[in-house]
Amino acid sequence: MGSFRFIHAARLFLDHQLHGTGSLPEAIRPVVEDATLLAFDRVVESCLAHHVDLLLLAGDSIVPGDHSVRGPGALIRGCERLAEQKILVVISAGSGDRWEAWPPGLRWPANVVRLTAEGPDEVPVLRDGRLLAVVCCDRASPAVEAPRVLKLGAPPNEPFCISLCEEGGAVPPDAESRANPGLASDGTGRLRHADYRATGGGAAARTVTVGRCFAHDPGPAQGVAPLETGPRGCTLVSVDETGKLRRKFLPTAAVRFEQLSLSVTPEQTRDDLLLEMIGALDQLPRYDCDRLWLVAWNVSGRGPCRELLEEGSARDSLLSAVAAEHGLQGVVIHTHAVRLRPTSSDRRGSSNTSGFSAANPAATGNDLISAFERCLAERTAQPTWSLKRCLDDSSLGDGPWASTLASLIAEIDKGDVALDVRRLGQQWFAPLEERTP
Repeated sequence: MGSFRFIHAARLFLDHQLHGTGSLPEAIRPVVEDATLLAFDRVVESCLAHHVDLLLLAGDSIVPGDHSVRGPGALIRGCERLAEQKILVVISAGSGDRWEAWPPGLRWPANVVRLTAEGPDEVPVLRDGRLLAVVCCDRASPAVEAPRVLKLGAPPNEPFCISLCEEGGAVPPDAESRANPGLASDGTGRLRHADYRATGGGAAARTVTVGRCFAHDPGPAQGVAPLETGPRGCTLVSVDETGKLRRKFLPTAAVRFEQLSLSVTPEQTRDDLLLEMIGALDQLPRYDCDRLWLVAWNVSGRGPCRELLEEGSARDSLLSAVAAEHGLQGVVIHTHAVRLRPTSSDRRGSSNTSGFSAANPAATGNDLISAFERCLAERTAQPTWSLKRCLDDSSLGDGPWASTLASLIAEIDKGDVALDVRRLGQQWFAPLEERTP
C-alpha cells in the first residue's frame, strides 16, 4: 500500500441560508447569503492544494426544502474541477437529503461515485493504476451494536479500508462503549475491517479512536446557526505506507458565529469596555478563510457600562467602534446580539453550588438549565465517563505525552469537575435579556 491523502467533509448544506443573524447591513449580506457555497469552494481548493486522491462527502450536501438550483449546481462544478486532476469524489446522501429528493437530471462527472442501494459495495481509490485504498459502503447505522473485537491494522495484502455510511450518520455520544470504529457492516450482516469510518451527521466535529482505527465526523463545513460557534471546516487525512494515518483540521467557513462573555464593573468606563471587547476578539483563532464574524456578546455585571449597552444609540456607537477598531485585517466584525444577564440581585437565592446534585434540577426555574443538569447527571453517572475523550482530536493524545496525560487524568476527581461544570452552566444558561442591534 502506498501513501495517499484524502479530505473528509460533511453537511455542506449548499445554498442553505444562515439563520439567527439578525438584520444585516447591505455590505455584508452577499457573503452571508453565499456562505455555504464559499465553504465548499474552500473544500475544493483544499483538495487541489494538498494533491489528494479522494474527497469524501458524508451526508446532507443539500437541503431539499430549499428547492435550490445553485446548491446542486455548485456541487457539480466543484466535482468537475476535481475531475480535471483525476481526484475521485465519493458522496453519501444524508438522512435529510436522500437521493430521491435531489433534483432529477443532474449530470455527474465521471469521477463521482454516489453511494446508493444499487451502487457498488466497494469503490477503489487508484493512482496511476495502483490500488491505494477502497471505500466501503457501510449500510448499517454508525450506532450499531458490535462485538468489542478490533483488528489493529489491515490484514495482510488488503488495502486501506475507508467505511462511509450510506446515509451520513454521526458518531454517537457513547460510541466508545457501544460501537467499534474498526468494524463496518456491508449490509449482509457480516462485519469487515475498516481503518477509517467516515460519518457526517453531527453538529460538531467528533472522533472516536481505538488503536489505529478511527470513526470521525468533521462536522459542518459552515456553521448555519448562532449555536454553531467557532471555526468550521473539513479534515485532511494522510495515510503512510504502513497504514498509519494523521488528521488535520482545514478551516473552510467564511462566516463564523462567535459568542463572547463580558463582565462589567461599576468602575469601568466606555473606553475600558471597548478595549476589553477588542481584546476578546483578538484572543480568537484567526484563519485565512475568515471574512465575517457574527458575534453575540453575553454581558454580566452592573454599572454605567451595562446601562450603556441597554441604551440604543450609545450601544450602537460602541459596537460601531468595535467593528472599526478591532485590528483584524480582512475580517468584518458584526454584532448580531447583545444579551444582558440578570444581576445578582435579580437572581437572589436562585442557585446553590455547594455540591453537585441533580435531584431537583427544576429548582433553578429555567428549562435550559434543567436540561443541562439532567444531561450532566447522566454523563457523570456512566462508569465509562472519562476526560480522555477530550484528547481525541488533540495532538497531545499521542506520542511522548500519552503516559503523562493518562496519569494526570487518573488523578482528576470527576465529582469536582461536575461541580465546576454545573456552576458554569448556571451562569451560561441563565435567562438572558437580549438586545438586538
